[in-house]
Amino acid sequence: MSSRQYYLAHKEEVLRSCRKWKEAHPDYNREYLSEYRKRPEYAEQRKEYNRRWKERNPNYRKPPRTWLDYLWDSMKSRCLNPNAANYYRYGGRGITIYEPWIESKEEFQTYILEVLGPRPSPEYSLDRINNNEGYYPGNVRWATRSEQQNNKNSYRRSNQYIKAKELEYEQTKYREAIG
Repeated sequence: MSSRQYYLAHKEEVLRSCRKWKEAHPDYNREYLSEYRKRPEYAEQRKEYNRRWKERNPNYRKPPRTWLDYLWDSMKSRCLNPNAANYYRYGGRGITIYEPWIESKEEFQTYILEVLGPRPSPEYSLDRINNNEGYYPGNVRWATRSEQQNNKNSYRRSNQYIKAKELEYEQTKYREAIG
């Protein structure tokens, strides 16, 4: 029987014995612990314990991931990981990533925030201006889903289809403008 099972089976008895001990020693915890914590060796022990604990738990209190972290990870996965679901649309067709951005997430995020600015709203995502080239400075922008649909590779297959989509795009912009 584990200590947890014992406690659950004999809960009332355990609690009763704890209460009796506390009644018999009312100032034990308060006096002893407060005096103990004032000693300089306690502070050193605590620092050492915290240092070792942080070494054993490296992911504890890491800063939370931002949308730029997810953006960087998904961009690398699509272009560099042959096991990714969309690899055939990106890395499989030769879409590459600017070398310093592969090596450094911070450099990628710095470029995005300083050159493109923060994301205008959650409806926007990163888009390549020239759909047949990779992710590199000067070829990325913030775009809505409808803007990205107009930049799709399949839309470039037939001139008739492109003209129809351009007309539809212009009509959509006109409708948005008049409200």
